[in-house]
Amino acid sequence: GRTPGQTMIKKLPQFLALLAIVTSIFVGLGCVESPATVLFFDDFNGSEAYLWHVDQGDWSVINGAYYQRNSNITAPGLNPAFGGRMLSHIKGANYSDFEATVEAQAFSPPMRHRELAMIFRATSDFQNFYHFRLKVGQTDGDDHIELWKYIDGDAVFLQRTPFNYQIDETFVFKLSANGDQIKAKVWRKGDSEPFGWALAVTDSDYSSGFFTLATYSTKGRFD
Repeated sequence: GRTPGQTMIKKLPQFLALLAIVTSIFVGLGCVESPATVLFFDDFNGSEAYLWHVDQGDWSVINGAYYQRNSNITAPGLNPAFGGRMLSHIKGANYSDFEATVEAQAFSPPMRHRELAMIFRATSDFQNFYHFRLKVGQTDGDDHIELWKYIDGDAVFLQRTPFNYQIDETFVFKLSANGDQIKAKVWRKGDSEPFGWALAVTDSDYSSGFFTLATYSTKGRFD
């Protein structure tokens, strides 16, 4: 079942699950996973995001969702090591294997170039991590979903596929990290979840770390 405005982590038999508005996991065709232990839950119904740490940006809870309201990547006081990204991670959580589903929406900035992202298995200084993002390019038709890896702050490309982005739409991000197998996909809220994974890579450099929501050059809403 689905309950709007919920973010939770469940422990599955072989991996953890960070779930936004998803309360059961379906495995294979017609099989439903047995009830899982909830490790993290936040429905954003309060006035503060007590379970989240703001690393950079203007993050706050508004009307049952988590908003990031700074689109200025050159604003004074930003940490240059973060490359202009606005970041907020789950407090005290060091996740290894998990499945995550998050709704996200980018709000129109003055420039077209922007991204919504989930950063995972990250070190506390955000110099080493995996990066799953919807990247909106400078021109129409230059939009992609991508997987990257950062090593001591340097970006290493893993995989991308084209994606038809439409302004101000809400998207569903789904990410699986199980051992060295990393898979991801994005679809529009209201559409059926696509069968299979749009991105799939094998990489073993990072085994655990922070789970983080991120924006670049845009205001955003996460649920």
